[in-house]
Amino acid sequence: MIVNEKNRSRKLKNNILSLGQKAKKAKKENPNTINATVGMLSDENNILYTFKSVTQAISELSMDKIFAYGDTGGSSKFKQAIKTWVFDETLPLYENHHIEVVATPGGSGSIAVTFANYLNPGDKVLLPDIMWETYITFAKTRDCDYMTYQLFNEAGRFNLNSIKHCIDELIDQETVVLVVNDPCQNPTGFCMNDEEYDQLVRLLNSYDRNIVLFMDVAYFDYYSSNRSKVRNRFAKLVSLKDNILTIFGFSGSKTFGLYGLRIGAAIAVSKDKEEIDYFKNVAEFTSRGTWSSSSTLGCSLIEKLVLDEKYNEMFKNELKNICETLEERANIFIEESRKCNLELAPFERGFFVCVPTSNPVGLMEALYQDNCFVIVTKTCIRVALCSINIDEARRLPRIIKNRMNSL
Repeated sequence: MIVNEKNRSRKLKNNILSLGQKAKKAKKENPNTINATVGMLSDENNILYTFKSVTQAISELSMDKIFAYGDTGGSSKFKQAIKTWVFDETLPLYENHHIEVVATPGGSGSIAVTFANYLNPGDKVLLPDIMWETYITFAKTRDCDYMTYQLFNEAGRFNLNSIKHCIDELIDQETVVLVVNDPCQNPTGFCMNDEEYDQLVRLLNSYDRNIVLFMDVAYFDYYSSNRSKVRNRFAKLVSLKDNILTIFGFSGSKTFGLYGLRIGAAIAVSKDKEEIDYFKNVAEFTSRGTWSSSSTLGCSLIEKLVLDEKYNEMFKNELKNICETLEERANIFIEESRKCNLELAPFERGFFVCVPTSNPVGLMEALYQDNCFVIVTKTCIRVALCSINIDEARRLPRIIKNRMNSL
């Protein structure tokens, strides 16, 4: 074996992107196939949704803004655009804080730089028990492990007691990295409320040890057409103490539909300037030594879509419409699930909804017989509402329920 011993056992399992390609091929052969796998927006004709503002903006970019190398951490305009977009009218609330933005290949890159620089080999990152399981891959790549907190308490709300228990368990770890995916959690579509944000701040502030709160906000722009609602929740995190560093993982892939361009950002927020300086240095160092620099085209598009008033307004209107479409699909799926007594995990909004099951792999494979493709987690099957149309959202719950009954 030439590959080094440490890596010999590494192999992708439950590869969502590969399964998505399999489903795509099946749909070409049989148009009645339901492809509810990959988290990409599709229109009512099951065609990848592209924002008109994005395609028009591309046509106005110079060749230099498309093909040239970009700065490893992103240009000053890109950083400005990210802060403007993510925090919007709440940005003045961060006046006593320092904010640094580092460009990454998608939201995935923001996870990679965080795990690489705030976890030591052998450390455990805190992840929800129902999660996008690629988090584990990022941890394993850095020779780290993970511990899961229960996402839901008995009332189906955010389980802060479980998070406290896990933090207390990691008493010997130099830094605790806590991952919270909110709003529109992948894979459940769960969203924390205002009170839960307040409680999270109080819990973390009760510790004097080093904590990194990684907020995976990949889907936050699909929470509501009311942009200020979720941003005001984020602003509650300004009350965190100096020993707690907040890093937002932003996905341009999701917000702007730039999936294949692989563009995102890690956004660090702290009252401690020295901590933010360290973040910038280590994140850019890791970026340079891993992927060199992020997509110039992706960075340029975000600059254009945010900082150009015409394109900004155009994109926001399109985003509002697609949020309404997603909500319509979700309402239909939930109503049909209720009619056939199909249990769902707590859901509010977003790309995905989860069906709890004791045999997720068996159910997923059984659904192949109905030409239905979904993704599995350890305890659920995940349905991508973003990639199915209204008719499929109406049909799929009963298909799933029938297969569950037959297993």
